[in-house]
Amino acid sequence: MAIETICSGAATALIYSSIIPAVAISAVTTAMIIVFAYMYGNTTNNPKVLLWAKTEIMQVFISISTVAILIGLINSFCNINVDSVLSLFSLPGAGAVPGGVTTLYDGAEKYLVEAGKWIHTLMAAARYHLGGFNILEGYGRYLCEGPEGTGLQIIFCIFGSSIGLGGGAGVSMTPDSGYAYMAPALSVSFNALIISYFSSLNYLFILKFVYGGFIFFFLPLGVFLRSMPFLRTFGSLLISLTICFLVVYPLILSIFYIDFLSLRVLAPDLGPSGVLYYSTADISNVVDVWDAFDTDGLYSDVFDSGGDKSLEIIKLSGNAFLVGVFIPSLAMLATLAAVSYVNRFLGEEIDLSRIVQVI
Repeated sequence: MAIETICSGAATALIYSSIIPAVAISAVTTAMIIVFAYMYGNTTNNPKVLLWAKTEIMQVFISISTVAILIGLINSFCNINVDSVLSLFSLPGAGAVPGGVTTLYDGAEKYLVEAGKWIHTLMAAARYHLGGFNILEGYGRYLCEGPEGTGLQIIFCIFGSSIGLGGGAGVSMTPDSGYAYMAPALSVSFNALIISYFSSLNYLFILKFVYGGFIFFFLPLGVFLRSMPFLRTFGSLLISLTICFLVVYPLILSIFYIDFLSLRVLAPDLGPSGVLYYSTADISNVVDVWDAFDTDGLYSDVFDSGGDKSLEIIKLSGNAFLVGVFIPSLAMLATLAAVSYVNRFLGEEIDLSRIVQVI
């Protein structure tokens, strides 16, 4: 069954028609095993088996209660609209959320999608500037001397004074070679943008995997394994991962999605800065062979009405790192840290460093 979002009808059908019955079957099976163990302990007068049965029957109720709380949180997240959050805090942009109702789960996905689009726009503008710098630093120009208005000025540029038609000379130079020092600085920013872009895609794929619904099947398995001998740690880990990746991870991402809708502090609007103009431009169509005889028009051909925005791109590449790497990584680290705290509630503390190594 394909699931697009956690709040879709397919996800609801999966939860109520497959996951909850599977959790119930798992809990009943575990309870039956505990009951048989209790009967065996009474029959053989084995205090260890009796103690295990009394302890594990309580763990079954804790597991079922945890699953019930998780389903309640999922329903709450599906009923909370991001637009209502903007209105609650009187933030600009309330009432203008694109795409209609945006739940917290939708907000988490849209944050990573918008982050990828925003970074990709910067990448396109940086690519244009790198191409422009390459042209400017290597394009030679002929400074012509010769009879003005005679139609022979270009000939003097090519052959100089060797042809004796009234004198004149042609001098070749590269006046824009200084851009060779600007290109490496912009290349560093371009590499940072690539890392940020792929990072946002990576975290988006993790979120889509969570939304795919497979993680729900950890719940019945965790309920069963938590009460089995020597498997408490593994069962608790499965339940904790499910809770944290369905609650903590999307919650943090959806909170930062508000910035895209309202304040635009982390990801400023690229239109006023002029960067957006160059994201769709084609550097291969801005120069031709006659620019070699143009003394001042090549720069205006490469950076026409917008001007050189390389410094703006370098500055915004820092924002791109925050949007594409730091904030999703912060959400992931918070999720992994929450796993440890949830396991404390479930009665089995785990080593957080091992989870980080596994993931």
